[in-house]
Amino acid sequence: MILLLTYVVALCSLPHVVAGSVESDYAVLTGAAPVTQYVDDFLLPTLLGNTAGGVALVAMLNHAPLAEELKPEGSAAPDAAPPRTARAKPARKSRA
Repeated sequence: MILLLTYVVALCSLPHVVAGSVESDYAVLTGAAPVTQYVDDFLLPTLLGNTAGGVALVAMLNHAPLAEELKPEGSAAPDAAPPRTARAKPARKSRA
């Protein structure tokens, strides 16, 4: 999942707010770009996009392990497997 998302971000040339700030800050500090252009064209859109994408990714990753447990009673298909339960590990045989 992470590799797929990383691939899509790289394929679309979407910037990261921290990694891309180096180039943008350099442009501002050398006078090649005004601060307002940095904030309006890079910082705000990238920060909002990274925040929304990060929240969505974390929500999906945190929800996935609990999805089966969060289903309401009786909503499982009739041929669905029973819910998984924790199994005890078999005891190790001691070597004498």
